[in-house]
Amino acid sequence: ALNRLGRPDDARRAGDEARAAATQLLERHPTHMLALRARALVSSNLARVALNELQPARRVSHADDAARDWALLARIDPSNMITKANFIVARQNAAEGLWDLGRPSDSAAKFLDNREVEAAAAASTLVSFNLYGSYVGAAYVTAERGQTASADKLFADAMRYFENYIRSTRQ
Repeated sequence: ALNRLGRPDDARRAGDEARAAATQLLERHPTHMLALRARALVSSNLARVALNELQPARRVSHADDAARDWALLARIDPSNMITKANFIVARQNAAEGLWDLGRPSDSAAKFLDNREVEAAAAASTLVSFNLYGSYVGAAYVTAERGQTASADKLFADAMRYFENYIRSTRQ
């Protein structure tokens, strides 16, 4: 909220304090689900602050922190599709930051790291939609690198997830 109010310094300060508190609790209880979720959400918001301040390296760092916490939460509760969807979004955020840093190979690889949650797409429209976004991102980066055949395949994969999403919303 502070970032949206045009107060990024306050948002960063509050975020750093919240991350420190959650980390302190996690040092004693490494799988404390509420602390993990809080730290992941705060890290995601700090990545957004970094995006708005044109700080792509900080964006990648915070997004990777968020993804790490979402991944642990997904291992603790593999049935939680919202956690898996947030995990995908955190990686997408990092992939976009890598693109902004001029690291297209790393960006495409980060987008495609989300393939590890593909099995969850059958059970979740949210996961399916977010995978669509990952494949579109990977296709875009790959096309920009001049690899059109690979980009076309990635885009076809993206459309498969999008069609799954559309089908499931019509039921």
